[in-house]
Parts: sequence; C-alpha cells; structure tokens
Amino acid sequence: MISFCILRKTGLLGHGLILASMIVAGGCGQPQTVLTGLVTLDGKPIAGADLEFFPINGVGRVSFTETDASGRYRVTVAPTPLSVTVIAIELVGKIPDPVFSGSMIDDARDVFPQQYASHETTPLTADPVAGQTTTLDFALTSTPD
Repeated sequence: MISFCILRKTGLLGHGLILASMIVAGGCGQPQTVLTGLVTLDGKPIAGADLEFFPINGVGRVSFTETDASGRYRVTVAPTPLSVTVIAIELVGKIPDPVFSGSMIDDARDVFPQQYASHETTPLTADPVAGQTTTLDFALTSTPD
C-alpha cells in the first residue's frame, strides 16, 4: 500500500485522491459484465472509434473503449441499460494555419453524424445481460435518423 507520506512527497497525493474517488464513484463492488460487438458506418467497419457507455439510470460506472482495426470492441460494463455514444475523426488533408502564416495544420472531420456523439441525442442504447457476454453490433448510417 502506498503511504500518505510517499504520495505527499512525490506530488501524487492529488492523483491518489482522484483515483480513490473515481473508484468509489465508479461503482466499485457493483456487478460487471462484458459487452462486445462491431461498429460499422454504412456497412463498413470503423477502426479507432471511441465508444462511451453511460448508465441511463445513473447507477454504475461509465465505461470507455475503442474499436480495433476491424471495427470490433470489447468492454466491461455495468449490467444496466446504457446510453452509447460513438465518436471518430479522420484526417482529410491539410489546411493553412489561421495563426501562423505559411504553415499548415491537419484538417479533420467527424466520421459519424453528430447525433451519435452526445448522450442527449444518441439513439444508441445497450442492455447487457448480467453474468454473460452480450454481443451488440452498432450498424450506423451517415444520414441521421
């Protein structure tokens, strides 16, 4: 166990307190289950998409994961109804830097329509089954519902 003195001397006290509060607030001791699946956009698997699973009833922890090169994900979540957001960006080229004349910066755009990026607007949900792996694919479209 890391002592209070070590945390204080190394400057990690704040980080230790933050970590402890995240564990308590994150549903430590609550049952967890596994959710897996595939994320596609217009039928094509999307690599590097960030998924967030947020308990709709406010009970349980928020879970995060990223899709692999084939668009697949695996995450441990609370076995409760979840709101799901999906976000990904892609680089589409370079544009002139508005601050430093003569230099270029990356030009990026959202891969998915904005409706999937917010828990207030996403139509995506998950209802994982406690004690077993639940498979849920997200077949998204570039035209919002």
